[in-house]
Amino acid sequence: MKKSLILLSCVILMAGFAGCAPREEVKQEENQTPNYAIVNDYENYKEDVEPLVPLNYFGKISLNEDKEYVTSGEKSLKLYPSSDPTQSNLSAPEFRQPLNQAAKELDLSDIRQVSKFTCSVYNTSEKDISMYVSVDFDGGSTFSREFVLKNGWNTVSYSVDPQIIGISYDVSACKGLLFGFDKPQDGEVPTIYMDELAVYKTQEPYTELDLALDDGEIISFDKLYQEYVLYPNTTYAEFAPQLSINSSAAYAKIGYSLKVDLVPNDGTYPAGNYIYTGFTISGDYIGRTNFKDYEDDDIFTFSVYNAGKTQQRLFLEMFTQKNSTYYKKTDIYVKPGEWYTFEATIAELNAQKVNGIKSNGTGDAGSIYFSYELNTLTEAKTLYFDDFKIIKAGE
Repeated sequence: MKKSLILLSCVILMAGFAGCAPREEVKQEENQTPNYAIVNDYENYKEDVEPLVPLNYFGKISLNEDKEYVTSGEKSLKLYPSSDPTQSNLSAPEFRQPLNQAAKELDLSDIRQVSKFTCSVYNTSEKDISMYVSVDFDGGSTFSREFVLKNGWNTVSYSVDPQIIGISYDVSACKGLLFGFDKPQDGEVPTIYMDELAVYKTQEPYTELDLALDDGEIISFDKLYQEYVLYPNTTYAEFAPQLSINSSAAYAKIGYSLKVDLVPNDGTYPAGNYIYTGFTISGDYIGRTNFKDYEDDDIFTFSVYNAGKTQQRLFLEMFTQKNSTYYKKTDIYVKPGEWYTFEATIAELNAQKVNGIKSNGTGDAGSIYFSYELNTLTEAKTLYFDDFKIIKAGE
């Protein structure tokens, strides 16, 4: 799984790894915290284990009764993330812990006042094991946060910023937590135990984050929260582009820019197999940028710089809030060492028919997706995106 991430997750999930914290310390915190609740104590198979959702051929999930691997109660969760070695194109093994648990009549899916989740995790391997945690919603999940598990018990504390997550997702309806592990190497599969998954809430009422955009701004990457509305969008996790914020003026039109490191095809995918990978600007965020308020003659524009050695072809696809494509451009060619500037009027964005259908897309503007051919990408390459804005006609 990817370890360097722009974190819708990462700030989102500014979490800490506490190593082998004494159990007494955790229990004191629990007793002193009025807004504390157990999400899952893994004591009953039907209520606590059966609702878990294994993904990507996870492996085995079962109930453990060996007291050596229990921190509270009589049982705990036993995980064997073996994945499926025959499914090389799948992402790493993970499972979802639902927050709305009908069998328990427990609904914790509204995370607007959540401050963190904690759990105890036992790693039986002598080697360090990486575990990845993220928050899952309809329409996607936040970036995963990596926790390094030492041999023995580890206390994992995963902090959440609902205001930041709320830019891109409905924080009143969270599907659950995703827990993932790296694909096993050389047949070595760790056995992991988990116990006492808990949630902590704040007393503060939830308010939406004020985006405070400049005139005409769609996204400039100059505002702190803007790095958290971006995410790699691919089914090929090993080749997902690496996203970060660039502060060098040499690679920005003004202020900061988005740095996109392209991971080259290592021969996994033959040149004749046309597959694509890329990244997305969140639809929920775009929906809050007043795209719909601009006139037909106003101009949508952005710029891309190619710091690689060869020309890079990009594909642009713009979606409505209902995830229907309303504009597509497949011939963006960015020459090495040069800036490419895209321009199109609002009328041009809305005039295009996609699959025979014409729609007033900017009136219901959603996500913006950039992609590129993975099969033909043979060099590591860095692109810089900047200055997404609307220029009023005549300015």
